[in-house]
Amino acid sequence: MLRKELIKIINKEPIIDVGSGTGALVEELNKLRPGMYIVMLEPIEGYIRILKNKFRSYNFEIVRAFAEYLPFRQASFEFLMSGFMLRDSMDLKSAIKNFKNISKNILILDFWKPDNCIVLFLELLYMYTFMPLLVAIHDPKNLKYYLTIPKTVLRVPKFKYLIKIFEKSEIQSVKKWFGGIFFLLYVKPIDLSK
Repeated sequence: MLRKELIKIINKEPIIDVGSGTGALVEELNKLRPGMYIVMLEPIEGYIRILKNKFRSYNFEIVRAFAEYLPFRQASFEFLMSGFMLRDSMDLKSAIKNFKNISKNILILDFWKPDNCIVLFLELLYMYTFMPLLVAIHDPKNLKYYLTIPKTVLRVPKFKYLIKIFEKSEIQSVKKWFGGIFFLLYVKPIDLSK
């Protein structure tokens, strides 16, 4: 459901998916808009192998790189999409600066640290209790990964700080679900060189 909210905004190519992981966003996009040119960016070798096997017969490119060091020219992409990876970046400001540099439109979907401490408590309660139980039943081989998510949520700044990083951009829309635990941010960077 949340991924579809992001994908329905995309209407031009080329597209870059930063932090492709297993390619879930790319799969959804390809169902809705087949044939679009997509570059999948992923730093982890294990996920690169998954992407190469999964998308062998598609016209997609796979690039191994980090969000903080993107090997592309300015405004190379019409859309940059990032699903559930921004909180894992090593340097948030640097990653966002690179996003703004290489794309005309930025779409970020992620878990985050909500501004409200009660909502944060409820998010962490869910992530430390119910989520591991659900994952243990439905996806036990990935339980170890899911147990790292609360740590990344605690490490990132509050949501209002994330919005502040995008101050010199045109924020097109911000959608929050569950008190800000999940968000979809649509931004158009402003070219300050003009």
